Amino acid sequence: SLLFWLDPSDSLQLLEFVLDHCERQRTLEVIALLRFKANDDPDLLMLGVALRQAEALTLLRSTGKTEMPPLRIHPDLSMEEVKGRWLQQLEHLPDFLPLAETLLETGFS
Repeated sequence: SLLFWLDPSDSLQLLEFVLDHCERQRTLEVIALLRFKANDDPDLLMLGVALRQAEALTLLRSTGKTEMPPLRIHPDLSMEEVKGRWLQQLEHLPDFLPLAETLLETGFS
């Protein structure tokens, strides 16, 4: 796989691209391959952070909520900071917010 030849910046760009443009199955495949790469190299800490955020974002998107704002990953922020940003962006969806909070607390604390 060419993924293992990508530098960290290219890996992050690929992750952002698949999150925005690919179906869930393909996104999960890329996340899994990049996770393998990140676990193999301790210097890829930021990629690991981004992958954790991508997993959470993919879970949120899997609910099928169509009015969801364009949530983004932020590898330079902690998971808690990103969750706070996302929940703030989701405040205009009061029927969805409790589910989003529950999903983000389940394994993404």
